Amino acid sequence: MTTHPFSKEMPGLGADGPDPEIGAAAELFAPLIGDWRMTTKLTPRNGPASEFEGFWSFRWGLGGRAVYDVIGFRAPGSAPDAPHRTGLTVRFYDLTLATWRQVWIGVPRGNIIEFVARREGTRILIDGAESATRRVRWSFETITPTAFEWEGRKSRDGGATWWLDQTISGVR
Repeated sequence: MTTHPFSKEMPGLGADGPDPEIGAAAELFAPLIGDWRMTTKLTPRNGPASEFEGFWSFRWGLGGRAVYDVIGFRAPGSAPDAPHRTGLTVRFYDLTLATWRQVWIGVPRGNIIEFVARREGTRILIDGAESATRRVRWSFETITPTAFEWEGRKSRDGGATWWLDQTISGVR
């Protein structure tokens, strides 16, 4: 995996921490800031499960008003120069709506999904929609200083029923 210091390559992208104006809302994603090694299992509804390994990196950005991340994964044992399946997320706290808004871009497949995120008990719940009937629900189920568990669920009936489509385990 080749990593690049994004803030040096793109002035204005990186930030040292959250903007004080977003206050306590910054606490929602703060525990994720940094670099993680991760494993993921994809369990499509009508296909075989597959497992991958990779990285997930989170940073404060855009004047401390956003948290962005880059995720990449590939088959275990892949050559060091093998490409990763990648994605980019930008989330920011919308002061007007008093909520975190998020956009995920899945580059290889050309996916773009908008979400809202909130705390639900001890987890972070992230809800989005690909269409009126195709819903997506992601959640960080647990986050500690050294590990996290993430789940991705999908619905094809507007959220009446859900199935577990992906899990991710991260460690520092």
